[in-house]
Amino acid sequence: MKSVIQHFLEHDPPLGAIAEQIGPIQLEQEHTDPFFVLVKSIVFQQLAGPAARATFDRLQHACSNSVTADQILVKDSQQLRECGLSRQKIGYLKGLAIATQEGKLDSAQLQNMSDREVRYILTQIRGIGPWTANMFLMFYLAREDVFAPRDHGLHTAICAVYDRQYPLPLPTRNEIAANWKPYRTYASLYLWHWQDSEQPGWES
Repeated sequence: MKSVIQHFLEHDPPLGAIAEQIGPIQLEQEHTDPFFVLVKSIVFQQLAGPAARATFDRLQHACSNSVTADQILVKDSQQLRECGLSRQKIGYLKGLAIATQEGKLDSAQLQNMSDREVRYILTQIRGIGPWTANMFLMFYLAREDVFAPRDHGLHTAICAVYDRQYPLPLPTRNEIAANWKPYRTYASLYLWHWQDSEQPGWES
């Protein structure tokens, strides 16, 4: 992990200073079930952290703390709406559950795919766009060099750390992130952590 921090110190001093202050961060698989990780990402889409966590907690409770494709499919729309899910997201979760039962989320196959291949497979499923696919690469497959340029939290953190005016053009965000290769996932984790500590209660 020291090599990651050293890389940032050498190639991006502002980020390096943040990483050195925070210390080593572990990149680990968030959950063993790809369906669970994608459900959580869909729930968190376009919601503030506290609201997203509350909705996901209610969903877990409704599923008896076992968020599986079977559990989602046996729930009717009203039960899912009571968790705080919109009609659109309910449709996404139902579609994802069906795709899972059809074998489109084979964990072993996904592990052996390139980032590009994983993004392609996932974005064929309704409700999964580039952001959700990138979160999956980070938090399920634990890939080290993933950057989600349209993530709101990363965007605002980049503007704050590098003293840039918001909104920052997408090519500029990618240009800044290029300095973090081959550890863009770690850079994202540090920026999220830094933003969370700078603004308590904030979450991407």
